[in-house]
Amino acid sequence: MKKNANRKLLVLCLTFVFLVYCNEPSIVDLEVDLPEKTSLPADGQYDLYPDWHPNGQKLIFLSFDSSLTNTLEDDPPFALSFQTGAVAGVVKEYDLESLKLVDLIDKSYGPLYCKYSAGGDTIVYCRKEEKSAEIWIYDVTKKSHTRIFTGEHHVFLPQWSPDGKYIAVLSDKSFIILDALDFTVEHQIETDLTVHSFTWHPLENKIIFSAASDMDFYLYEYDLENNSTGCLSDCSLKGVWPDMSILSHIGSPFDGVQIAFQAGDDIVVTSLRELSLTKVVANGRTPSWSPDGRKLVYSQNGHIEIDTIWIDING
Repeated sequence: MKKNANRKLLVLCLTFVFLVYCNEPSIVDLEVDLPEKTSLPADGQYDLYPDWHPNGQKLIFLSFDSSLTNTLEDDPPFALSFQTGAVAGVVKEYDLESLKLVDLIDKSYGPLYCKYSAGGDTIVYCRKEEKSAEIWIYDVTKKSHTRIFTGEHHVFLPQWSPDGKYIAVLSDKSFIILDALDFTVEHQIETDLTVHSFTWHPLENKIIFSAASDMDFYLYEYDLENNSTGCLSDCSLKGVWPDMSILSHIGSPFDGVQIAFQAGDDIVVTSLRELSLTKVVANGRTPSWSPDGRKLVYSQNGHIEIDTIWIDING
């Protein structure tokens, strides 16, 4: 009788563990075992806007001529290019496993910003034409370029939604949401704010963006389901270039989301659940989370750096 009781208790415990595990949100574990801090090989250029491949094995970033350093540090290249047409970079890809660095998109295509698709087989980027701005897609396998959208005004910063169904682009004071299959306009979201940069929320149907208010840039959120805009965390977060991921850190593997953003000359990393748990990366720009939410890639003094960022919820 005692053996049967123990056996039933063991089965019950295992069933409970199984149910808890199956109901936890899943994340992608990095398939490359990286050290705590990794520096990509310096190529003599000024590198910005890194982005992780969904499988965590590759990175893309824009590489600019080093003579543009002062210009790039003062203003984002896409804004300058709409005025001067003089700033464009080369899209480079770095394989974290083979340690190979290759050019993917030449400067002649005028890429100003680049993001992997949700599947990683294509890259979306924006470019400036004489009288318009365009969104293009580069097929990594076919090595082909396809124009998917031309804006009447400035359109830039294209980003796939986490589920891969949509592409959001910023156009002046509005967001344009494109269907990722046929690139038709699904929604156009108007704001009264001057938007600087944005990211998709990884768990909810929201867009997190940075916009100017009273000479400072604050972080806001737009809820696509409720068609509403509000300050993020009661307007306590000031900065630009936000990027979000599922919170996956010591003591709290699946507890909400974390955000990284550029605040002045530094990068701030915090859990939205507990804003007091904050890390700062000195002299960092344009951060991007790894797919598993454990590492952050960013530009530091024009070089691409990868850092393990832990926020210990247990303190």
